[in-house]
This record gives sequence, C-alpha cells and structure tokens, in this order.
Amino acid sequence: MTAHAAEFFTLDEVNRLKIIQRVFDRALLQRDAADILALSVRQVQCLVRLYRTDGATAFASASSFPPANPGLSATLSSRLSWRTGSDRWLAP
Repeated sequence: MTAHAAEFFTLDEVNRLKIIQRVFDRALLQRDAADILALSVRQVQCLVRLYRTDGATAFASASSFPPANPGLSATLSSRLSWRTGSDRWLAP
C-alpha cells in the first residue's frame, strides 16, 4: 500500500483491512472474522482472496478515487457540435 493510496481509506475500510490481514496471517480464524465483520465465512474467504491478489488497495472504495476525464474524442465532438467564434460548443 502506498502513502498516496492510504489517504483514500475510510475508518471502516481500515478496520476491515486489519481484520482480513489477521486472517491472512492466520492470527484469526475466518469464522471469528465473519462474526466481527457481520459477514458470512464465504464472504470473508472472498475478501482474503481479494487481499491475496490485489493487496490492500483493493479495500479502498472506488468512489474515493477521482474519476478519469478523457474528454470528447475529436470525431465525436465534430459530429455533435461545431466551433463558433466564442469558446462555446453549440449543438447542431
């Protein structure tokens, strides 16, 4: 986990991550983690698998990360609008 990614974790995500890390390190049983997190054992197994493959950043909510903004492609913008004398795009 990088320092940049750490700022996107909520307190609930950090707590969940700590519990899953303890299960991954075999310091906590899956059924005990399921009781603590109010999840099923199968859901805990899925979270441990996710932690094993993607690491800690898999537990950060996707809404915490800023969305990408690729903008309009040149062909799409030319099909949808035309350039006027001002800085505005107008629909045909």
